[in-house]
Amino acid sequence: MKKFFVIALLLGLCRMGTSCGSSNSSSSQNSNSNSQASVFVTGEDAPASSVVGFNVTIDSLTLNSGTSTVSAISSPEAVDFARLMGLRTLLGFNTIPQGTYNSVTFTFENSNSAPLISYVDMTTTPPSVKTLTGSFSQTTVTIPFPSGKPLTVSSNGLVGLHVDFDVDDSLVTSGGQITGTINPVISIAAVSASQELGKITEFTGNVVSTTSASNSFQMQGPYGMPRTIDVNSSTEYNGSNSLGTLTTDGIVSVIGTVQADGSILAKYVELITTDKAFVSGRILAVNPTSGPLTSVTMWIGEEVGTSGVYPVDTVQTLDLSNVNPNNYEVCFFDNWLTQQVFNNTALVVGQRIFIGGSVSGSTFTPDMVSLRRQGVVGALVP
Repeated sequence: MKKFFVIALLLGLCRMGTSCGSSNSSSSQNSNSNSQASVFVTGEDAPASSVVGFNVTIDSLTLNSGTSTVSAISSPEAVDFARLMGLRTLLGFNTIPQGTYNSVTFTFENSNSAPLISYVDMTTTPPSVKTLTGSFSQTTVTIPFPSGKPLTVSSNGLVGLHVDFDVDDSLVTSGGQITGTINPVISIAAVSASQELGKITEFTGNVVSTTSASNSFQMQGPYGMPRTIDVNSSTEYNGSNSLGTLTTDGIVSVIGTVQADGSILAKYVELITTDKAFVSGRILAVNPTSGPLTSVTMWIGEEVGTSGVYPVDTVQTLDLSNVNPNNYEVCFFDNWLTQQVFNNTALVVGQRIFIGGSVSGSTFTPDMVSLRRQGVVGALVP
């Protein structure tokens, strides 16, 4: 019963759940080209079995009204959609003319920074990750908005474009094996910032500076995207943290809502580590398989400050034997139950974790472990 409670609770947690550019319109709107509004783009993924990395470059993303087109992402954007299983991150923010847009055109890169697919090979001991260079069957795809639900941009308003890249249905297989061919299957929707699909549930990066007078801090987010994060009296922090405890180069993760000026109003701010280094990825093996663990083998999907030790898209075994048992956390879930449901005896294959620590020379020393949210597909079993 205890195990079922833990699984159900962690699944419940999952359910809680870049570049900036100026307007680049290829032609003006018919009504009033001086009437501008803001559009933000969020991205997430429908997961594919065993695929842990799906790195693609969006060369351009344009909104089409039938008589004109405008750019929602004005410069190439490299995105790992596999990292966004059931999570939404901010891909872009732009100012565009008001109007009604009926479709979206994606242009993907096939040669310079070709798609890279990383998948788990469970036939090796421990499990390993292999990579495959992909290729889009068509690099330009136009997708209409659902019937009767176009993206309508009002003067001085704010509207969002939600992009769901279905990796599972996009990857062509032969005999159960991924071939590398990508037939892009993408769902789009017009959303508001207050809707669930419009909220940002995955935005992680470095603190650049804090400003107590304006209740905000600057951070360098994913994909090199700088962003202002606003906080207020309703913003929740992990542990005893606050705006005043955020330090330059500290690594934070934010859940929040996009605002009309492009900033994010934070609902949750998690200070992951102040040691300026972390790795993140999915667990492939734990040692030992029961009781307090001493090490974990994981695929490294993200890193900050560890590229010379544990680079991205590699499989590494990390010694966690010296991590204080009190430094095991569940992201955005910080109360007396936290260490009851996640500790050094609760790591299992398939979990997505952050490991924060410090780097000295060629050595990464872990000092905390955080269980991260991710989408799951499948039937709940005892």
